Amino acid sequence: MNKVHTVIVLAAGYGKRMNSNLPKVLHKIGNFPMLEHVIFNAKQLAPENIVIVVNQSLRENLSKLSDIELITQESILGTGYAVRTALHNLTELRDLDIIVVQYGDTPLIKSSTIIEMIDILQNKALVCLGFKSHKPEYGRLIIENGALKAIVEAQNDTVKREYLANAGVIVAYAKELHNLVRKIERKHEYHLTDIVSIAATCGLEVGYVVTDEAEGIGINNRDDLIKAEVYFQEDKRKLFTDLGVTLVSPKTLFFSLDTQIFKDTVVDPYVFFGPGVTVQSEVRILSFSHLEHCVIMKGATIGPFARIRKNTTIDDHAIVGNFVEIKKSNIQRNVKIKHLSYIGDTEIGHGSNIGAGTIVCNYDGKNKHKTRIGRDCFIGANSSLVAPLNIHDNSMIAAGSVIVKDVPKESFAIAREKQIIKENFNKQLKDNKNI
Repeated sequence: MNKVHTVIVLAAGYGKRMNSNLPKVLHKIGNFPMLEHVIFNAKQLAPENIVIVVNQSLRENLSKLSDIELITQESILGTGYAVRTALHNLTELRDLDIIVVQYGDTPLIKSSTIIEMIDILQNKALVCLGFKSHKPEYGRLIIENGALKAIVEAQNDTVKREYLANAGVIVAYAKELHNLVRKIERKHEYHLTDIVSIAATCGLEVGYVVTDEAEGIGINNRDDLIKAEVYFQEDKRKLFTDLGVTLVSPKTLFFSLDTQIFKDTVVDPYVFFGPGVTVQSEVRILSFSHLEHCVIMKGATIGPFARIRKNTTIDDHAIVGNFVEIKKSNIQRNVKIKHLSYIGDTEIGHGSNIGAGTIVCNYDGKNKHKTRIGRDCFIGANSSLVAPLNIHDNSMIAAGSVIVKDVPKESFAIAREKQIIKENFNKQLKDNKNI
């Protein structure tokens, strides 16, 4: 593949049909804004630059983006004007530099599809992307004798015949794109799609690539957003099964854009993968578990009904059982936390066993504090561990204890009230009632 110089992402539209205070391209698919999907796939092309054309409102929302150039389109005069604005700001372009133009609201376009477009660019003026559709709302690619001659506005056909819809992706050499964009005439706005008919009129060849609607869908309203989410999840499921992951009930699972799962892992029904999750091989994730910003290492078991929160690592062959919540913790290999526990801001050494109902009290009302549990420790059921706390290797905590002081190595700690038994107490109560 020839190297891409710049990816231009058009995102200056206001998206009024979303009926939202949030800019359209920031609405989420797979737990990430649709614009993040476009950027993610653009980065797979390894371009020298990624440029996003934005309006002022969106610029304020994207201030934290790194390695991305934001160009503000002061006058919202259409897609042609947006590309002209972007090119005006790219002062070091060479004639044969390859430019990719994408829309911020077509989030599911794969980098492999764009690579296919680049491969057929060669002596063509530009290459466009289309997809087969029956829906009347998309612009249409007009093909004559195997060449793309024009892209026309959407037509409201009474007969829903299949046609080639415009997916809005263009690949071109910098020189040709400059020349064609300058020739666009204003019709209320400057339409980027006009460069196809301009090129044809000038005797230049325009190529095209066809994908499917699941990839080419554009987001204009909430219904489109729902469809795109469905397409995204279907694609993720196919990706993971191809990689050797067993999905017991695929349609009940929810993945994020950056979810990573390795082969021979088994995922049971109704599991939610939030952002930032990596699952190594041979893991078992049981039903109704919720994972986000965590790493699950080889051979671990999670769930059912487990919640693994941010900045957590579950090491090899650890077991996190039902109704266990873990946050900002490092759980080392062969640790067992099987039932009804909260573990926060904690390190647990390998081989330790955490009994049912154990609570790490990590928050004092103002600050979070660390708890360190050594290797091969046993924490009895229904214990409360009040941080900051160190429980050293090979120690034991008696069930029902409230531990507030460090426990030395190979020690046994018990911290509960002495049990008091008053014999015949109930008998005396009954006798007194009968007097």
